[in-house]
Amino acid sequence: RTAAAIEAALAQRGVLVRGLANYGMPDFLRITIGAPAAMAALASALEDSVQPRPDGL
Repeated sequence: RTAAAIEAALAQRGVLVRGLANYGMPDFLRITIGAPAAMAALASALEDSVQPRPDGL
């Protein structure tokens, strides 16, 4: 999945991240985490949002 697709999927789950396409890095996301509960929410949302690539990466 693309960074933009992951950003959108996370937003649907209430986890806001920032895409870096405007900085010439379209494949990157900026994620800032505060409390442990926020880390847990991010981890759960990422597990639901990110699918393994066919090449295993």
